[in-house]
Amino acid sequence: MKNNNMIILLLVLFLGFNTLEGAEMKNIQSVSIVELIANSEKYQDEKIRVVGFLKVGFEAQALYLSEADYENAVTKNALWVSFDKRGEYKKFNQQYVLIEGIFDAKSKGHLKMYSATIREVDRVILWGDKSQ
Repeated sequence: MKNNNMIILLLVLFLGFNTLEGAEMKNIQSVSIVELIANSEKYQDEKIRVVGFLKVGFEAQALYLSEADYENAVTKNALWVSFDKRGEYKKFNQQYVLIEGIFDAKSKGHLKMYSATIREVDRVILWGDKSQ
C-alpha cells in the first residue's frame, strides 16, 4: 500500500495538477512541495494548491512530501499548516490531501522545524476524491 501511495505522489509531482480546472485556478498556483521548498521566495504570500501527506495533532500539524517522511520525522520535507480551527481538519489526519492556502516561507512552524508554512487554509480535501 505504501508503494502505491508513493507512486501516486510521484505522478503528481511529475504531471502537475493538469486535471484541475475552473476559474479558481487563475488565482491559485498549483505546485509541489518540492517546488515550494526549492523556490520558496518565488511563492512568498502567494495563494497555492499543493498535495501531500497530512498530520493533524497537538504540536504536529504539517503537510509532508510523503508518508515515509512523516513516519521518519523528516520535517524539512514538510510544510507547517496553520489551521484556524484544527478540529475541523482532524478527519484528514494521516491521509493524502490537497490543501489551498497562502504560502509563507518566512514562518518555519513549530520550533522552526519545518521548511515553511501554509497559512489561511481555506480548502482541504482528500486527494483523489472527485466528489469534493
